[in-house]
Amino acid sequence: MRNRLAANSMNLVTAGIAPGKDSTMDEQTTLPGGEDDRRWWYQPEVAMLVTLVTAIYFCRLTTLPICGEESRWARGAVEMIQTGDWVVPRQQGQPFLDRPPLGSWLMAIAGLIRGKVDLVAVRLPSVVAILLTTFVIFAYARSFLSRFWSFACGAIYCTLGQVLELGRLGENDTVFALCVSTALLAWHCAYTRGWSPWALWATGYGLAAIGAMQKGLQSIVYFAFVTTFFLAIRRDWRTLLSPGYAAGIATLVVILSAWVIPFYFATDLDSTIAIWTQTVTARFGREFSLTGLAKHMATFPLKTFACLLPWSPFFLALLSRRAREAIGPVPPQIIFLATAVLATYPSLLLATDARTRYFISLYPCLSILLGWIMQRCAAAEIGSEARRAWNRYLVVISAIAAAVGVAVVVASLWPTTISRDLSQPLWFAFSFGAISLTTSAMAIWSVRQHSQRSVQLAVIVLSVFLGLSYTGVVINAKARRAYDMSDAVAALKLRLPQPTRLVSFGPINHRFAYFYESLIEELLWPVQPGDVPSEVVYFCYDRRPGDTVERRFNGRLWNPGTTPGTLPMEWEEIAVLPTGRNKSQPDDQVVVGRIVSSRRMAGSQKSGVE
Repeated sequence: MRNRLAANSMNLVTAGIAPGKDSTMDEQTTLPGGEDDRRWWYQPEVAMLVTLVTAIYFCRLTTLPICGEESRWARGAVEMIQTGDWVVPRQQGQPFLDRPPLGSWLMAIAGLIRGKVDLVAVRLPSVVAILLTTFVIFAYARSFLSRFWSFACGAIYCTLGQVLELGRLGENDTVFALCVSTALLAWHCAYTRGWSPWALWATGYGLAAIGAMQKGLQSIVYFAFVTTFFLAIRRDWRTLLSPGYAAGIATLVVILSAWVIPFYFATDLDSTIAIWTQTVTARFGREFSLTGLAKHMATFPLKTFACLLPWSPFFLALLSRRAREAIGPVPPQIIFLATAVLATYPSLLLATDARTRYFISLYPCLSILLGWIMQRCAAAEIGSEARRAWNRYLVVISAIAAAVGVAVVVASLWPTTISRDLSQPLWFAFSFGAISLTTSAMAIWSVRQHSQRSVQLAVIVLSVFLGLSYTGVVINAKARRAYDMSDAVAALKLRLPQPTRLVSFGPINHRFAYFYESLIEELLWPVQPGDVPSEVVYFCYDRRPGDTVERRFNGRLWNPGTTPGTLPMEWEEIAVLPTGRNKSQPDDQVVVGRIVSSRRMAGSQKSGVE
């Protein structure tokens, strides 16, 4: 019995957990035997994660209209289903060489299940990826944290500010984060458990290859660099230079070749190279300046910190030497996670055009780091610097929660132009206000208590409050401003004789193309009357704010170009449809017209920018 207790204490110490009567750790942390020996997916905290993620992300999934890049990938999924070509991603029938097709594949599969690539099908892959990522986080964190704090790591990830913003959109980010984080965390778990190098590298590079199919080579580069850097620090050259590494590369090549080879034969070598490099070249190949780099390096960490709110302030505790001493020993998992973050962050810090969302693939690692710091601060001795950091955080959160609740109630009772976004239906405003004050009271109560139960309740209540704030207040504000062009496109189709062949002169806005549903054939912008096929009657084109009679923008994403601003035939305007995501946002327009002169005489030109 004595040996078993000693072993348990040693387990706690090596995991970076100093046991003691003031510790708020779950007492079942690493005890062998008993209910904690169940597989992680049978543990009740997993059910709590499912409930939290479902309530935040699966509810009100279709409240906001399709916006941003969602319709671009959704249109690619629609054309896959319409043409039966799942190899070459397309826009208006033309190869779309922005990135590999996994994102559109997932939407297309969801669309086949639902019978249509609708809003649910577009956004379902993203929200499912959030749920699966929290499972991965929980499973990894359970190797050194208690059940509750493993849950807290998953709750932190799904309530990070930028994850809340992007997680319910049909974008590539959350699926990519799932792939990259799973590759890194699964590799490290396999490494610590002594897997053979063959299985170790095949698993890691196989998962990294799937990530590359979602968003390009960043997945592979990050995985290779992190694992190499980590093993080099440990001087584990045997694993790094093992013949098993070749098995990992072979797995990577086999997975990518299953799509790349058919894509190459369906297109050409230039297209094959472009689909992997075009986006990176366009974003990071712009003119370099030392001033721009210095400004970016000074502001990008602050932006990252803001995107990780409201949990990121716990990183500030590491700035205090006394707080670091109170936090105690660092478990090997934390060393790996810190290595992963430090090895990859400079790639964005040194790229002046980098955006914070490009680092979302490492947010799962950051969430586990934050969960561990929070646990150590909450478990520190009363009066220590780490414990004071925990208490200060709760006090600030208490004040913010109360202020937000009061502000929402006041704005809803007396709405003004300034407070319009905060205004809510009165029943919701008062409900939200009550929950805000409850969150505030719970945070203060937790400061005054010294039990693990008070800490757990504070984390749970705060997570729920954050989810409700975004799903309720923020979504309502966004919905009030959002412009849904689906009704305008439906009304346009009723005005056009059916069936109608609608073509576009140059690429057409992907949002319009998605709502129009039928394929809009892309033609070159006509310069001479004979450039327009004689059978074309109805056409459309993009009109941008900067277009002039002499010159208009004409291109798609990373292939910008210009054309004359005048059409060489007589035509009449049928409709002008804004394509911006917000009602008040001046943005691009789609102009729909009808050719009224079959002769298309050059002398009958009409400007395309009126």
